Amino acid sequence: MPFDSSYTPKSDGLVAQLMQQGAKSCDTSSEGAAGSAEGKKNPRSVTRGSFSRKVLKAKRNFKDAEKMDALLSAFTFDWYQITLPSSGGTGMLGDDETEEGHINHALAWAELNGLHFGQVGGGSNGYRAGMSLHDGPEGEAVAKIQCGSTTRIMPNLTITGGEGACEALAPSAQEYFEGARLSRADVKFDYSAEGLYDGLLGMSRMLTRSNAKMGSVQTIESDTGRTFYIGSPTSTVRLRVYEKDKERLARDKIEEADCDDNLVRVEFVFRPQSRSKEAFATLTPTEMLCSSVWAREWLSRFAEMIGVVDRPVKLGKTTVDREPRTTALEDSALHGAHQYGGVFARLAISHLVAAKFDGSYADAVLTEEEVEADAAMLFYHAIRDTEAAKRAMEREGVAEAETIQQRRRHRVSHMIKAASQHEAEATVAQVTMMRCAA
Repeated sequence: MPFDSSYTPKSDGLVAQLMQQGAKSCDTSSEGAAGSAEGKKNPRSVTRGSFSRKVLKAKRNFKDAEKMDALLSAFTFDWYQITLPSSGGTGMLGDDETEEGHINHALAWAELNGLHFGQVGGGSNGYRAGMSLHDGPEGEAVAKIQCGSTTRIMPNLTITGGEGACEALAPSAQEYFEGARLSRADVKFDYSAEGLYDGLLGMSRMLTRSNAKMGSVQTIESDTGRTFYIGSPTSTVRLRVYEKDKERLARDKIEEADCDDNLVRVEFVFRPQSRSKEAFATLTPTEMLCSSVWAREWLSRFAEMIGVVDRPVKLGKTTVDREPRTTALEDSALHGAHQYGGVFARLAISHLVAAKFDGSYADAVLTEEEVEADAAMLFYHAIRDTEAAKRAMEREGVAEAETIQQRRRHRVSHMIKAASQHEAEATVAQVTMMRCAA
C-alpha cells in the first residue's frame, strides 16, 4: 500500500505517544535506556495464542523436483524484521522527513490484520520508543513497532513469531510495505522422526568437512534440549537445528504428555548485507532458502534423509538483486559523517580556541564556517596519516599511474619469457624426434 505522507497525528493518539516516549528516552542516559529494556518479556518466546501449531509432513507422491518444491514450500517465516521504507529508499530518514506518518502507516497495517495495540514503552537496538502488537485484547505479543532511532534510521517493524503468527503476518507486511529493507528473517520447518536430530548432526559435520565456506558445526546441550548451528551469528545465512518440543516443555509451553521427543525444528536465519536488504524483503521463504549455495546443498541432503527423495537433487538458484555499490558507499559515508562529524567539529573548536583565544572558551567567538573548514582539514590530515586512500585503492583494484607502467612492463616481460620458453621446448622436441627417426 502506498505511503500517505499527508498524515497529521492526533495530539492524544498512539503515534503522538510513541513520539513523546522517544523524546523522553532521548533525555535519559544510554544506561537508563538499556535498563528500561531489561526485564521485558522476550518476544522470541514460543507462545500458544490463537495461532495453532502445525507439524508439516513432506509429500512423497511427485517426481523429485516436485517433491523438493513441496518440501521447500512447507518452510514458513518464524521471525520477520524490516526497516520501514523511506522516501529516499535508503532506510534513513531524509533531512526534511519525520517519523509520524510512517508510524501511522505501520499502525494502519496492524489494524488491517486485526492486531491490538499494547502500551507504549522503551525501545531497543538504538530505538528510543516501542509498542507491542497483540493477537487479541488479552492475546500474546506477536509484533512490535519501534521508532526514535539515535541515528535517524527509519522506524522498525518486527514480527516475532508465536505459533504460526509470523507465517500469516509476514506475507501481509511484504505486500503492504513496498520498498522495505529486511533486517532479519527466520525460515523454519518442523519434522518428527526417530533419530532425526543425530542423523542431521552427522550429515552436517560431513558437509562442513568438505566445504570450508560453511564453517564448523557448533553444538549446545541444555535443559531446553540439544541444538547445533552452522554459521556465525553475523553470517548472511545461519542454520539452527534443535529439539523443538523439548524447548517448549522446558519453557512450560506444553505439558509433558504432549511433548514429542523426536520433533526437530530446522531453521535458517537470514541477515542480508546492506546492498541486498530491499531485494530480500520481497522473497518468499522458498526463494530465500535457494539464495544460498550451501543451504541448497544441505536441504538436498535433508530431503534424502527424511525420505522425500531417493537421492540428492540439485535445487535451482535464486538470484538476488543488489543495489549499485556506489549507493551503499554513499550511505556508509553519510552515516559515518553523521556519527563522527561532531567529533571532528569539537576537535576543530578546541584547536581554534587554543590558537585564537589562548584556550579561553569564555572569550571565544567562532563561526560555523570556521569550524567546518578546520574540521575538514583535520579529517584530510587524518586520512593521509592513516594511508586510508592507499588502502582503499588496493582494495578496489585501482592502481597509480607509475604502478600501471610497472604492471605493463611486467606483463610484456612475462609474455616474452613464455614465448622464448615455448620456442626452446619446441626445438628440443624437434631434435628428439629427429634422433628417434635416425
